[in-house]
Order: sequence, then structure tokens, then C-alpha cells
Amino acid sequence: MITRLFLIVASLCFLLCEINGPDDRSRSDDRHDTLVPAVWLAKSLSISDIDSIIAIVTGDSIDDSLVFPLSWDAVGHRFAGVLRVPADGSMWNVTVILLDTVGRRIGQGSKVLLRTDSVLVMDTIGCTSALPFIMGLHDTVVAAGQLVLLRPTANDASPGSIVRYEWKIGTAPFAETGSADTSFTAPSTAVDSLLCILRVTDNDGNMVSDTTVVTVLPRIPAGMCYLPGATFTMGYAQGAADESNEHRVSLSPFCIDTVEVTQARYSAIMTRNPSQLIGDNLPVSNLTWYDAVLYCNARSRADTLDTVYTYSQIIGMAGNGCELTDVTADFTKPGYRLPTEAEWEYACRAGTMSPYPWGSDTAEASQYAWYAPAPAFIPHPVGLKASNRFGLHDMIGNVSEWCHDAYDATYYATSPTVDPRGTALTGNTGRVVRGDCWEGSEVNLRATVRSSFPPSQTDIYLGFRCVRSAP
Repeated sequence: MITRLFLIVASLCFLLCEINGPDDRSRSDDRHDTLVPAVWLAKSLSISDIDSIIAIVTGDSIDDSLVFPLSWDAVGHRFAGVLRVPADGSMWNVTVILLDTVGRRIGQGSKVLLRTDSVLVMDTIGCTSALPFIMGLHDTVVAAGQLVLLRPTANDASPGSIVRYEWKIGTAPFAETGSADTSFTAPSTAVDSLLCILRVTDNDGNMVSDTTVVTVLPRIPAGMCYLPGATFTMGYAQGAADESNEHRVSLSPFCIDTVEVTQARYSAIMTRNPSQLIGDNLPVSNLTWYDAVLYCNARSRADTLDTVYTYSQIIGMAGNGCELTDVTADFTKPGYRLPTEAEWEYACRAGTMSPYPWGSDTAEASQYAWYAPAPAFIPHPVGLKASNRFGLHDMIGNVSEWCHDAYDATYYATSPTVDPRGTALTGNTGRVVRGDCWEGSEVNLRATVRSSFPPSQTDIYLGFRCVRSAP
């Protein structure tokens, strides 16, 4: 109990500092001489993880924000407390913050305006207040061109007292609607933050508004996952020499296959299957880096996209152990390609900082990866193991995966910080291989382990997956 109280108090102090900055001016109690009851009914929230709640009040008449802890009523599923603010008739912004059992911020209610003589009561059905109140607006993610439906509720002290509903979508001006609901078609291209604002007015002339952010993703090819641009730490200080130089890398958005390319998909495009262990839903394997490049180009043409790779000559049977001469890559093209080593590691780690995508040790490895001693030393159908946090399967284990980059053991020391793509693709210089395989051991299951093979090499445990730069 003492520990929990300490954590909550510490969290309140942290949040107050977060709002106020380093200024720690003291405030005299005589400036806060009106008690304003405030009740938050939490039925609309997932209350199982909520331990405490605070209200943060700001206004023009005070120099800093005021922070008030509210009490939890386990029977009524409500938080209640008293807000002490100046008695000057001003309007105050009240933000309700939810904390979990260790003091972490896990939720935030909408800001509302509160007069010093107001009693504020909010629940899932409606609210009673001196002002109208908007509920049910949540940030959302949609695909480009998709129909967006926003269905919040707006309530006031008496039914029918809200007389005007207005929506502002993006840069468009406010437009009056007949209700709180609205719908629109998302833009045809990706948008990081499309701001949508609902403004309501009651018959007393009181006006309140609330906002939501719609993230518009590009149209995602079937079987792929969209990963937004991000900055992450690449490498592992405790790893092998070629991975130990930790460094920050920023990546542009890209799409990546959620599973390794299967034999069925490969043979449908390339009309041949180089794998020795046959099965439609098994990952294609036993192919050269050049075969994977040809598949990327063929898949691009099948989707009427400009190809990324160019070359002078095919030596051998295309798609079945071939070699290419004078390979170059144009990353401005929208077609499919192999992931860069940085893209692969970012996708594999899925936002984690631990050595393994699932945690700090190998205790859970069998839930996510096929590796020795997996049942039989053979590849397995894709997608059977649990995915990582990005929804990607078999990033570790099953088959190792070709990457785009030429391998350089010291590359991390000179790697660009934005979209690194390795050194020049010259001749038979080794290409990066990531992810280990079904015959690998626990020691190689880290997301940061690097290896390489000549681009002309084939093996029953070598496969790949494709990426595309975000449309």
C-alpha cells in the first residue's frame, strides 16, 4: 500500500512538472477559495487496470496548472473529488488523467470547460453540466480512399438543447451537420494526421468542441503490412563484433510481407520452384539472391509497377539458381524489392529494445520461431507461429532471409543515419542474410544477428520476403 501511494504521488508530481515545466513557483491558498464538485463516471472505460485518477485544471486567472487527486468508488464505478479553483466566475479547462497501479498514465478524458459554479457529471449515456459535452471521439487509422465514419455523442443538461453541430475535416472550413455523426472519404494518398473537429452549440449559446486524428495509410498490397517511418537503435552492444556498434537509424515508411514468400506464390509468378522440400505453403528456398531479385521484378510487373532492379544478363535458368550481371537498384521506383538490412531489423524488432523480438531471453522462443530442436529439421508452413508486435510471422527461424545489402562487417561504423542501403552491389560480394533458420540454435535467434552468403549460393534454409517503399 505504501509503495502504491508513493508511486501515485510520484506520478502526480511528474505530471505536474510535465505541465508546468521547471518553474516551481508556490501558490497561496487564498487564491483557490471556491470548491467545485466534479464527478467522472468511468463506465465507458476499461476499469480493470485503473487505480487512480487526477484532474488537471488550467485557466487564465492562475499562473500554473492545478492538480487534484480524485477518489475511486468501486461500487458505483466512479471517481469523485473536489476541484478548488479561484472564485472569479472564470472558465476552466479540466482534463481527467487515468493512472494504473504503478502510476503510469493509461488514459485521458477530453478537455471540458467548467465554470466555478458548475457541477460536472459524465457517464456513458450522457452528461449533466452547465455546458454541452462530447464523448466517443477516438483516433483512428484508415486506408487511403476508405469511407470514414465518426459517430460521437453530444449531450447537454436537457434533451434537445443542442441546436447546432459543426464538423471541420482537415483544412476545410466548419460545415453544419444535422447530428454529431459525420462521414467522409479519406484522401487518396497517405496523411499522417488528418485533424477532425466537432463543435456543438446549445440553446444558451455555449459552445464546446472536441478533436480526433485520422491517420490515412496508403493502400496496402494484399499480404503486406504498412510500417510508418521511424527512428530506432540498430545493433546490439553485447552482440558479435559486426553488430555491436549500436547506432540510430531513421527509415522512411515501407510495406513488408507478413510472411516469407511461399512456394505457391513464387511458382505462380516464376513458373518454377527451386525448393527441395516441396509444399505450397512452405517458404520457397534453395534460391540465389539473384533469383529473389528476379522474383521482385516479376511481381512488380504483375502489379503494373515500375521495377526496382536492373541488370545486364541472366546466367543460367531464371528463378532457379541463376546469376545476374551488373545489378543496380533504383529506390525511387514503386516496385517490390528485398528489404534493406535496416528495414529488416526494424521490422523484426517491432518497436522493442530487447535482444529478441519477444523479450530478453529465449524462454518464449518456441512460440515465435522454428529453430533447432524444432520438430524435424525441415521448414514449416508460414504463419503458424505467433507474430511479432507488427503482425509479422517467422522473422526469426523457419528460413533465413536474403536482404538487399552487400555485407560489410564494419558498415555500422560509417552507416548513413537515414535509410542506409549498404555498400555497392559489386560482383559476388556477400549479401546480408538475416533471421536464422529451422536448423539454427538459440544463440542466433537475436534480432540483430548478421550473416552473409555469396549471392550465387543456394541452400535449403535460404528464403526471403519482399518490401515496397510506401506508395
